[in-house]
Amino acid sequence: MSATANQPQPYNLHESGVTAVTASGASSEPLYQEIRTAAAPSAVEWVDRAGFERVLHSYLGTVRQLPQVQAVFFEGTAPVYTRIWTIIDAPEFDTSYRQEIYQAQLDAIGEAGESIADFRVINRREAEGDLEDILPPRRTVLFER
Repeated sequence: MSATANQPQPYNLHESGVTAVTASGASSEPLYQEIRTAAAPSAVEWVDRAGFERVLHSYLGTVRQLPQVQAVFFEGTAPVYTRIWTIIDAPEFDTSYRQEIYQAQLDAIGEAGESIADFRVINRREAEGDLEDILPPRRTVLFER
């Protein structure tokens, strides 16, 4: 998954939030710009934003260290209606490689105090056909090897 004009862009996590980094290295608007309304964000949006950031920081801090994890991205409008996808490369149908990922999901949800996002784990060795056919076309890359 290379970053081109029509492909997902990589994101860097900063203490102030998640900010896009373009192929040239220039930063774009903060991720949460897309959820802001014409007026200031509501209190609910800010609470959801803080919870979503805690989930991302916790989850990415753990899974990026796991050798089987090849990519993490999300689809949807953060922090509402978000699905976090994790692509792994592991022996087919060996669930032991997923257990650390599932635990990272539970830990991240525990930090936020509620489920802020849905999680999906895809083993590229188990996917039939082209992996791009099952992944959402619009997604935001958070981590990629």
